[in-house]
Amino acid sequence: MKKIITENELSHIAELSKLDIGDTKSQKLIEDLENMIEFAEQISAAEVSVTQKETTRLFCLSELRDDTPGPSLTREKTLSYAPTHTDLYITVPAVIEELI
Repeated sequence: MKKIITENELSHIAELSKLDIGDTKSQKLIEDLENMIEFAEQISAAEVSVTQKETTRLFCLSELRDDTPGPSLTREKTLSYAPTHTDLYITVPAVIEELI
């Protein structure tokens, strides 16, 4: 098998991916990546022009109810279920931190 990925390329990929790859794992990772690339090349080299296209059609009919408006909760009732809210909206804690 020819060498496809070098140590420098692997370290560059690891840096871009923000991965810390130890020296002990780098050779195994290079082998695994090269095997994946080789497998992808084998798949792309497969002759598919002589195969016959097959299509399967599945007919699925489901009974749906009519989309008609019905009773709904009032704003006050909805807000009463929320742990925290303002007069108009349900409030939730911030989950995204500023990166600056």
